[in-house]
Amino acid sequence: MNKKIEQRICLKFCIANGISCAESLKMLQKAYDKSTLSKTRAYEWYSALKNGRDVVKTESRIKFVEKGQICGKKNPWILHHDNAPSHKAIIVNEFLAKNSTNIIEQPPYSPDMAPADFFLFPKLKLPLRGTRFNR
Repeated sequence: MNKKIEQRICLKFCIANGISCAESLKMLQKAYDKSTLSKTRAYEWYSALKNGRDVVKTESRIKFVEKGQICGKKNPWILHHDNAPSHKAIIVNEFLAKNSTNIIEQPPYSPDMAPADFFLFPKLKLPLRGTRFNR
């Protein structure tokens, strides 16, 4: 069994016997040494179990969207096709064709793309070297 779950069961036992949270934490630290729950987690679980929570396992955090919610949306998908290897795969192209997805092609040499002009920064900073600016 997972050590965290064991410790939560121990906390539940301590609550049933009327032992305080601080005493319960000391007992856990004595029994589990370095693998003990943190003080914050122990207090959170103690209060949750004391307030009526029965399940000691951690609840799943992932929530799935039902298929009907995705299919019923008004805005259809638009794929920006940037020639990435994952977009050029046969299975992806078949899927896009089957679902009649709109595809926006990206031109190979687009003028709106910023060129890599980082090599100019040192030359731009050179005339400003040593200059002090006041507020």
